[in-house]
Amino acid sequence: MLNIKFLKNKSKIWILCFILCAYQSIYSIHNFIQFDVRSEIIYNFSQPLEVPDIDFFFSMVTVFNFSAFYHRRPTELVHWCKILFNKPNVTINSVQEFDQHCSNLSLLITQSSTWLPALLTVGDVEELTQDPRELIDEIYSFNDIRKNLFDTKICTKKRFLNGYGLFVRISCRNGSLPFTRENTSGLGGNNFILGIKNRIKFPYTFRFASGNRSIGNQGSQYIFIEPPKNKYYTVITYFTRQVTTSLPWPYKTKCLHYDKDKTITDCLNSHLLNLSDPAISIDSVVPFKHYPKNTRFTNGYLDSSGVFVNLLNKCNKLAENPECREVVYRTSFKIYTDEAPAVASCMMLVDVPTDPDVNFIAHEKWTLTELLVALYSVLAVYFGVNVYDKLKSRLEGLNKCFKKSCNQQQIVPKERVFIIVRPNRHVPSY
Repeated sequence: MLNIKFLKNKSKIWILCFILCAYQSIYSIHNFIQFDVRSEIIYNFSQPLEVPDIDFFFSMVTVFNFSAFYHRRPTELVHWCKILFNKPNVTINSVQEFDQHCSNLSLLITQSSTWLPALLTVGDVEELTQDPRELIDEIYSFNDIRKNLFDTKICTKKRFLNGYGLFVRISCRNGSLPFTRENTSGLGGNNFILGIKNRIKFPYTFRFASGNRSIGNQGSQYIFIEPPKNKYYTVITYFTRQVTTSLPWPYKTKCLHYDKDKTITDCLNSHLLNLSDPAISIDSVVPFKHYPKNTRFTNGYLDSSGVFVNLLNKCNKLAENPECREVVYRTSFKIYTDEAPAVASCMMLVDVPTDPDVNFIAHEKWTLTELLVALYSVLAVYFGVNVYDKLKSRLEGLNKCFKKSCNQQQIVPKERVFIIVRPNRHVPSY
């Protein structure tokens, strides 16, 4: 309890109490309007399991018809063929001679990226490339009776392009919802999600991806697979998922509900197409028939004028904020080869995750409820002291009245009382 002597100077006490309560209230409100966030990490196996999209990338030389392109750009093709194969003295004046001396251009997967995109237009890629979707025959789920999900329209395969090659995205949907299945991690046995029957015989790359995001163009996101020649092979793929959830403005994370990569790509291409020599970025992934056929590809990092870098910096400012929900898949695989020769199709199997999802979740550091509780606590202390002082004053008043009443009873003398027993006789009674 408070010391009674301490409360004798009430004006100073109440001023001090008011200052402390006001400071505590302002401090709580200040912390709240900072809109700080705290992070929480949760490991769990999602149930049900959302089946991710699968992105395939095929290098341009593996699907490009160089013989047909020779009729469009013979001089440039012959020039590069002589340099790459060290044949400076070879004479090439027809498509037959070109095929004879330059047929191995389709094997130069890494070297082709330095010279081929500069010769191509969007129309060349659309008209002179093999459709890789034709190499992916069937996809089925192990949950049900084997049905080709392409035929049932549950899964689709769409084609995209950039200056380096072609992309195919396989997406599975249950109507407008993601395609899911029961997560059987840890149950043992074969727990494959999907089986993909294909006839891909040349090197390619693939990755797992979120269906809400555009196709990634960074090579580091993809896994390289080189199929064994003339042998049946099975690729067993695995994935783990990392989900990052942020908070929008006014919280410090200031996330936005958008596709960050798509925002930059669309912005950059819109500026490049408005230049005197229209083009699109060499690594931007776009759908077929989205741009005019005469649109060329440009590698802006080779531009010494600095125009491309300035445009890129301008577009990057539009995507400085993080995405409110970002899902990143880590992809791995194992390949198994049979000694028997490949008859036709090979298999790719998607296994259930063996590791849990990693969820990074941002929460409000101070919620409105917590702020109100803090303010109520401050007010409770202030009014508690006030009530105590009032109660103490009342008790002191009652105590004084009680003491005064007792003192009066002690001062008043006792009175004698006489009882008449008989006539003319008084007997004192005490």
